Amino acid sequence: GRSFTLQGTLNLSGIIHDWTYAIAPTLRYFTNNGVLNIPNNANFGGDGPTNYAVFVNNGTITAGSETINSTYYQNGGSDSASGGFFLTAAAGIIENASISSGQDADFNAGSLKINKASIFAGNSLNFNVTDSLYDAGSSSGNQLTCNNGFNLLGKPATGDLLGTTITSAALTGAEVDSVWAGEDRGAVVSGFSNNVAIGVLVLSPQGVREPLFFFGGADGANGLYVDDLDLSHLSTTYADMLQIDPS
Repeated sequence: GRSFTLQGTLNLSGIIHDWTYAIAPTLRYFTNNGVLNIPNNANFGGDGPTNYAVFVNNGTITAGSETINSTYYQNGGSDSASGGFFLTAAAGIIENASISSGQDADFNAGSLKINKASIFAGNSLNFNVTDSLYDAGSSSGNQLTCNNGFNLLGKPATGDLLGTTITSAALTGAEVDSVWAGEDRGAVVSGFSNNVAIGVLVLSPQGVREPLFFFGGADGANGLYVDDLDLSHLSTTYADMLQIDPS
């Protein structure tokens, strides 16, 4: 069939541990309103000749790793992937949702809205969005957390994340690298408009040995604009824990 809607619970088991193109080779419209458990890899539209047209999750999905390639993506539920979460979409909305990845969490999109959502990446949190990356403003309440840096690989044409808190955690003694593609407009208010400005950035060391938070530019002349930079978790020698590349 071309359309599939899950209302109850589906557990893959036995000899079927993966969701692949072979399971549903003509599927284009996927909706989950229930619970879907996949022991190994979940590949929704990313391993066949044609991606999905629509992917909607209003329920719960758990998988070893999760790859989604859909023209339209909407998540108002819960996704948990121990091996990584990888999204590719022309347009996406993450609203009233939670996404947890044990490894990287990658978001590749034309436009992506994040509102009232929580996203956790056990490794790096990566955005590659071309047209617009945005939240709903100061009331969004987004909580984005990563253990190995956050990256904006290219600047989208429009959008800001001023209602979003990004917590960059660093394990004991580790170096955490983050790359950002915002424009360097100088110390001016215009830097906070359509420049993927962040509401709150929290730098959070974990463990007894001080880590190093390194920030670099994506193309050599970039700026990272933050409304509230929270250094309260750092020690009094916080200057030794920060390194900012000239880019």
